[in-house]
Amino acid sequence: MTQLARTNKGGMRLLIALAGPLIWAAHAVLLYGGHTVLCAQSSAPARSLGWIALVALATVFGLALLAALFVREWRGARRTRSAKRDAHAFLRDLTFALTILSALGVLWMATPAALIPPCTGP
Repeated sequence: MTQLARTNKGGMRLLIALAGPLIWAAHAVLLYGGHTVLCAQSSAPARSLGWIALVALATVFGLALLAALFVREWRGARRTRSAKRDAHAFLRDLTFALTILSALGVLWMATPAALIPPCTGP
């Protein structure tokens, strides 16, 4: 394997490791952006069914992507179980940790977005 191929494979592996936080960030942008648009429209009701559906759909989709990423990594870890610790094992463990933390972040952000009415003042 050439140096360029190894570098490209390592870059792709790092992108996979960061997929969890990227999914969490996309979920955050969708929720905060949707909240902003809903509040900017003065005619929109504060507790619209569309907002709750958007929160639920974004959360379920984000958690499904994170679960698929976790299962993919878990199967790969079981196939290539070795005693030595290398960079790939570190990135795999990093992917596990970031995926779990991202799933917690998605749930953490979805809970108040679904329970607290948007656009309420103090």
